[in-house]
Amino acid sequence: MSCKMAVKRRQFLRYALVGMASAGVGGIFWATRRIDTRTLTVDEALATLDRMRGEELVSATDWSPSHVLGHCAQSVEYSMKGFPEMKSATFRSSVGAAVFGVFRAQGWMRHGLTEAIPGVPDVEPLATPLALARLRQAYLDFAAFKGPLAPHFAYGDLTHADYTIAHVMHLNNHLERLRSASVSP
Repeated sequence: MSCKMAVKRRQFLRYALVGMASAGVGGIFWATRRIDTRTLTVDEALATLDRMRGEELVSATDWSPSHVLGHCAQSVEYSMKGFPEMKSATFRSSVGAAVFGVFRAQGWMRHGLTEAIPGVPDVEPLATPLALARLRQAYLDFAAFKGPLAPHFAYGDLTHADYTIAHVMHLNNHLERLRSASVSP
């Protein structure tokens, strides 16, 4: 067996094992907690963002509230213009697609809450109200977008409906670690 084939075989096996583990773990969570994906809409995301207006926000991660909101805006924006770095086509069509399928089926996601989008410039530091306005505008632009959407850097090709679900789940996951400063932890 050539060295290239051995590397590709190891790579495939690694992806297959990660995929099976993700599906297994995802299956456990899916069986115990499901959210109706019909509630994962741009309108719901906008309503959530509107409730946050005027609130002083506190983050329970190393990222500031402004950074979190800017990161979520980047995700929405890059779905329309294209991500600068992509996982391999093999990853996107296997592990990435499987992971998104589990997330979509359960209606929620878990991911590293301080992991930047690969290849994307650092989030522009803005005051929290401006970062909130940027994210709100990104959702409005996405809702009105009629062109072809870019493949997701990890999940691959997504329909507009699937991207909507992905964006709202992404926001919801980040909002689990943001709270109003007036609410005690």
